[in-house]
Amino acid sequence: MYFGSLNEDTGPECIDPSSYKGAFWYRYCPNADKVEVLGKISRHFGLLGMVMDPKYMRLYGLAEDGHLYMHDIAAKYTRDLGKVDDWDICRTIFADDEGNVYGSYPVARIWKYDPRKDEVIDLPNIRLECDNSVPPRTMSKPMIDRKVIWRVIEWDPVEKVAYGIIGGNSMLFRYDVHAGPEGKIDYIVPLTAPQYWNGANARQIPFATLTLTIANDRRIYFAPTASGSFDYVGTSWDVHDEEAFQAKLAGGYFPPVSYLMRYDLKKKQREALGLMVTEDGCLCFGMGGACTGQKDGRIYFVGAVEEKDEKAVVGKVSRRWPFSMALVAYTP
Repeated sequence: MYFGSLNEDTGPECIDPSSYKGAFWYRYCPNADKVEVLGKISRHFGLLGMVMDPKYMRLYGLAEDGHLYMHDIAAKYTRDLGKVDDWDICRTIFADDEGNVYGSYPVARIWKYDPRKDEVIDLPNIRLECDNSVPPRTMSKPMIDRKVIWRVIEWDPVEKVAYGIIGGNSMLFRYDVHAGPEGKIDYIVPLTAPQYWNGANARQIPFATLTLTIANDRRIYFAPTASGSFDYVGTSWDVHDEEAFQAKLAGGYFPPVSYLMRYDLKKKQREALGLMVTEDGCLCFGMGGACTGQKDGRIYFVGAVEEKDEKAVVGKVSRRWPFSMALVAYTP
């Protein structure tokens, strides 16, 4: 398993920031239970979005400084491929079957790295769908518009296309990168919790999570929050008490519980599977990632889960609902 480290913000105030050694690429071998350091990514900035390209056996990472970094596993070197983003860094990138790497940046744009040309290209004509009824995430700085970049995306080796989720309204889309010079995007259906399906106020839709996975049964699973965004308030209203203002709009304070959604690629059907509650009765709050177990076919999520044991609490969502971090699994 390959991964990279991240330095987000500045760390504890009591720590001398000059002691930070930088961000590194890592490889973990489960059989040997061994972690290897493959090399340094950069002196200051670590990775938000990362993908491994199996065609050329390279690691690609999008860092906090907006640069795309590449590590060649066989040749054992790292390169900075240049700046691809200015501000609200895309959280996920993907590689297609030809070794090209893609990312999204504001507003509604897509970039592509072509390893044969060794060139990063801002695709000039293709755009992501922009729902103008959804306000910018930050009202005082509408140019910082995370709502119209993809929040999470995954390459599907079966169809040789990518499936992703738009940030602002959790719209599921299909990106066929081989259809024409820049590809073709088809918008399928929002994978929000069901209370937002029929004419809901777009301002109330929680911001998309990072929980997309394409399962072995040709179904897409996604875990949006059902009431309020977990990591981000869907819109930053730039007011003194963000939580009180959001509660006024929503009609009260509600924990950001997760809802399990499924889209059947064969039947072309959206299904709502209900609130995510563990077997011991704990609510799943914001989930920060998802994957499909290749051996057992189960759907795994990681994130904040309601914690009833006071000794195990690591924090409180919105300073109200105690949680601990957990790995949870769903068996289809």
